[in-house]
Amino acid sequence: MTAVGATGRDGANGEERPAGRASRRRGSHRRPRRPLVIHPLLFAAFPIVFLWAHNLSEGITFSDVVRPLAIVVGAAAGLWLVGTLVLRSARRAGLAVSILVLLFFSYGDFYAAIHSWHVAGTHVSVVLMPLWIAIAVAGVALAVRGGAWLATTTTSLNVVAAALVAVNVVSIVVFQVQSNANTQYLEAGDVHLSHRLLANPPPHRPDVYYIILDEYAGAGALRQVFHYDNSPFLDFLQRKGFYVAANSFTNYPRTELSVASSLNMKYLDVLTKQFGPNTGNTEPMAKMLQFNQVGRVMKSLGYRYIQIGSWWEPTASSPEANVNLQYGGTSEFNQLLAGTTAVSQLTDNTFRLKEYHRVLFQFRALTQLQHLRGPRFVFAHILCPHDPIVFQRNGAYLTTDEEEEHSESYNYVNQLIYTNEAVEKAVDALLSRPPERQPVIVIQSDEGPYPGEPTSWSASPNPITLEQKFDILNAYYLPGLERTGLYPTVTPVNTFRVILDSYFGAQLPLLPDREYTFVNLKTHVYDFRDVTDLLRADSAVESPSPAAGGSPSPAASPP
Repeated sequence: MTAVGATGRDGANGEERPAGRASRRRGSHRRPRRPLVIHPLLFAAFPIVFLWAHNLSEGITFSDVVRPLAIVVGAAAGLWLVGTLVLRSARRAGLAVSILVLLFFSYGDFYAAIHSWHVAGTHVSVVLMPLWIAIAVAGVALAVRGGAWLATTTTSLNVVAAALVAVNVVSIVVFQVQSNANTQYLEAGDVHLSHRLLANPPPHRPDVYYIILDEYAGAGALRQVFHYDNSPFLDFLQRKGFYVAANSFTNYPRTELSVASSLNMKYLDVLTKQFGPNTGNTEPMAKMLQFNQVGRVMKSLGYRYIQIGSWWEPTASSPEANVNLQYGGTSEFNQLLAGTTAVSQLTDNTFRLKEYHRVLFQFRALTQLQHLRGPRFVFAHILCPHDPIVFQRNGAYLTTDEEEEHSESYNYVNQLIYTNEAVEKAVDALLSRPPERQPVIVIQSDEGPYPGEPTSWSASPNPITLEQKFDILNAYYLPGLERTGLYPTVTPVNTFRVILDSYFGAQLPLLPDREYTFVNLKTHVYDFRDVTDLLRADSAVESPSPAAGGSPSPAASPP
């Protein structure tokens, strides 16, 4: 029988050990190193780098990501430190925080997957939040209880979290390196002003306002599809001296394609040559928007480039702009990130209200730039009448419940009517200047509306869909010109070629006015099909647009 005290027990595993010197010798051995607890921070970073890696072609940059990354990782670190102090265990606190982080950032995806399910007339989604809370409580309780298994679990979670982050970071780095190595398309097909013009620009340089109203339907599409007569608004523009191109179509039926083309004064076959037709990489278009040639040319002529940004990343701001005006609020990336979280149910109304105030801000900003040094080139991308539908026709805020009381077409027309009123007020303010300070104003839509935004086009598209998407508003106020050089079928790709030639004698040839669809946004975005003949088959007005290198006969100046 062993004497009491002759043996002891190891508090870690309960095994017997001999007393005395042997015990002291074993106690002198170095204890195994405890694994670092880094997985809470890595799991917090993972949703952000994952979202970035899977939206690389949307023009998202590190500056868009750094703020949410710092907030989320910082919050996880703070929660982990507090938990460590309370539980007196970094591993227990780390496990609890990782469980909460993973549940928080997965809620939105689960909610989106089941929110339309019904059982006995009840939304299944109503039980998701209680279920998530129950799982969180159980997970935290398990972490608090801990045990010998925590060391192995911590190591495993560190490895898994590090691998998840690393895979996405590598994708981001590789994409950025490849994109930065292939930027020839930014200059391919660019216009070139003479050295004489750049050295001695004319003393009178009117302010230039380029206003894009996103998804504003053309007059024909409004009549045929929405049964709305937009003549009063078009008559207003003509009374003010605008030339309204009566038979104008967008060059491409997608915002990134259309605006990249118009802001660079060229067709996008340069991207087909650079990247081929079999790609879904839209990052080049985002760069063409952010580093657009029109902005660079106007700056070279002594203009101050001012951008009134949207929430859409490629036009939210421009590194080329001297001034970026943005309404404070959530970026497109932050909206996507919020949609994956437990606050996703609140995102819709929050975003709708912010978009309502953003549009009001943008229209105000158009008329409040007098304190900025001129001459000014102002580019404003206003996502209206584009959804979300947040305006009643009188300009009041439209709630989600009020929107659901009417059809999509009815709500779209009401938001367009509000847009008309806002444009009229802006035009009146801009044209209140003395005659010698009248600005150039271009009011243009990038594309027409379409339910669901087509991401692919067949070789034989539906004629109604074709007209609805291509028919646009295209109006020009060009003061001080006896002849404008405009014509009924002028398209956005020639907008600034006309302006630069008319006011600066740039002698830029007009391009043929052509319209193109793309095969598939995700796989063949630069595989273009010419649909010009299909669109103009029923048009009574023939296009005077020139062959390449030609010049159209100038139209009469606007009334």
